[in-house]
Amino acid sequence: MNDNELEIRLNTLRERIKNQKTKVVEPVADSQPPQTFHGDITPGCCITHQDLSRIHWQSVRASDLNLSHCTFRNVDFTGAELEGLHATHCHFEHCRFRSADLTASRFEHCTFYHGDEHQRCDFSFCNLKEAQFTECDLSFCSFSRADAYGIEIDHCRAQGCDFSLASFSRMLSRKTAIALATITNTNLAYSDFEGVVLDKCELPNNRWIGVNFTNANLEGANLCGGTMSFEHCHGLSLASADLRNTELHGLDLRKVNLQGVKILEWQQQSLLESLGLIIFPD
Repeated sequence: MNDNELEIRLNTLRERIKNQKTKVVEPVADSQPPQTFHGDITPGCCITHQDLSRIHWQSVRASDLNLSHCTFRNVDFTGAELEGLHATHCHFEHCRFRSADLTASRFEHCTFYHGDEHQRCDFSFCNLKEAQFTECDLSFCSFSRADAYGIEIDHCRAQGCDFSLASFSRMLSRKTAIALATITNTNLAYSDFEGVVLDKCELPNNRWIGVNFTNANLEGANLCGGTMSFEHCHGLSLASADLRNTELHGLDLRKVNLQGVKILEWQQQSLLESLGLIIFPD
């Protein structure tokens, strides 16, 4: 997807979600405003209600940080080593995590998107192995080419995100790889999953409307209970995937590999109608 196509998609999504209701729990407003932090960042330290925007994070090497109700604006985390970071109710505005190490990090009730300014965060090439995002706003963030093996995303906003060519796999041998990711109860509308491999991953109860699935591998994945549309599905494989109780819009049986797919009886009609068949009751 080129830059012009991405910008058109993002602008369309911004209009659609401007007043959209969501199940995501917003970060709790706190009566105590953040104060500018002037101390040192050391491994294992706990920081609350601080504006950490002035820290030179690129040089920080600190594991197991605990951050609560902190603010980050226009911060460059490029190359920072922050394994085991735990952030709750924090606000990240236009931050860059490119090539940062966030292994086994946890983000709860955090925002990574400033709607008024359309400012998103960039996790491209970031190490997100076993990272967790729970009830966060990740709208429009870029995870392109990130190492996301074992990532968990639950009850998040992730509309318009770029996951293109992100790696959810680990090589077991020269010829064998295993994918591991859990994405649940999340709005992924108009996101980009081009070229990703999520075979046999847990992906139930998500909203996949308008997603770019070009050359994606979702074979054997658990996609139950979601809503999916297939405007961009060239090269997509859903072989042996579990699609039970998933609403399928615009799925062309002639274009997508559906061998061994699991569905319920009520889903048969929409699939057959995609072939131009007219179904009558018995």
